[in-house]
Amino acid sequence: MERLRYSGLTSVNSLGEIVTVGETLFATPSPLDLCGFLKDCQRLLWVHQNKPRCDICDVEEGLISPARLFFKKLFCEFRAGSDDILFRAANRDVSTWSYGTLMWCTYAQLIYLSKPPPMPKLEGVRSFLFLKDLCIREMLWTDVVDVLDALSIRFKEFVDYKEVGALLLALEWRLSTLFCTSEMDPKSVQECAHFFIYFHRSMWAMDYWPRLGTNLIKASEKDLLKIVGLCARYLENRGFRKKLLSLFYKLSCRQSDDVRSDGGKSANKLQACRSQSWYYTMQRNAYKSQVPELLKESNFATSLVLNAVDMYMKSLYDLPFLSYFCIYQENMIVQLGKMRGYSYPLIYMGDEGVRLFYKRQMSATASVIECVVNWFRIIKSDHNNVLFKNIAIKSP
Repeated sequence: MERLRYSGLTSVNSLGEIVTVGETLFATPSPLDLCGFLKDCQRLLWVHQNKPRCDICDVEEGLISPARLFFKKLFCEFRAGSDDILFRAANRDVSTWSYGTLMWCTYAQLIYLSKPPPMPKLEGVRSFLFLKDLCIREMLWTDVVDVLDALSIRFKEFVDYKEVGALLLALEWRLSTLFCTSEMDPKSVQECAHFFIYFHRSMWAMDYWPRLGTNLIKASEKDLLKIVGLCARYLENRGFRKKLLSLFYKLSCRQSDDVRSDGGKSANKLQACRSQSWYYTMQRNAYKSQVPELLKESNFATSLVLNAVDMYMKSLYDLPFLSYFCIYQENMIVQLGKMRGYSYPLIYMGDEGVRLFYKRQMSATASVIECVVNWFRIIKSDHNNVLFKNIAIKSP
């Protein structure tokens, strides 16, 4: 008698059923069905995993690839409504891991059953990421975590993210091999799984939208003086500095902070993951530094300029700029509908930096001042300085 699960669907009994059952299940997910589906997939893949490599036929390899793409898409796009449940603890009767970890372990088995990816040339990033003489094929899981830590610290400094993508693919293959062939501490597995999920999301968000057809216009000296003057006007207010610090904390969170805080929020997340000296230094900078010093650090500069524009728009037009015209990477999935249908430009803040979004296209990474200046120029040229049909505005 065939066992029924997942709201009447049969359990996963072949590689070809992973995607078909999974797509039906994830359309209306429930925690118990989700855990059962992932356990079924792992049980099935374990049988194939124990086969000699030469016994895995072309048909099986052809079914593994769509399953990999399915799970990779889930890491980036899966939500239970607007709720991101991947980092929530799974059903305790099934596992002590999070849902995301259970998904990644299934994904790791699929990677292990696939052909190894080409090993990237590391000459350009070896010293940049403190790789020294390590070979990816010989790395231990601790080496992989060290590289992921270094990558999260310097993520915004990369110019060629294709290199980063190739490196992540090779590191994930190595960790999948270690996971499937040796003993790993459960907490270590969860840490590594969350690392890769966050990096999958970063790379997915960067490539989701096509590139903006025209380059951003460089900010003139006059534009810079106007923005600096606007920032200086509001910086004397202590309440403004508090808002400045709050947004700075949000922008400063790296993939490693997200992994190690177990989903902590803003300042609490950073307080848990950074040193006390860093935490107090940033507080002192936010409350004591003047505009020139704040503009030297990218996250402080972004927070300062956007909060200043937000105050300007609120005071003159009763429009909260940060709420109406700014998008954070972590909220992109929930706000995809808004982004597709919005006729006005948006300031997008992602792991790689600040970009301008307009008409379903994303600019290259730019300074926050350039993005703000181009935002006002688009409002002037394409919308005659009018927002929402009846609010006439002007740039600072």
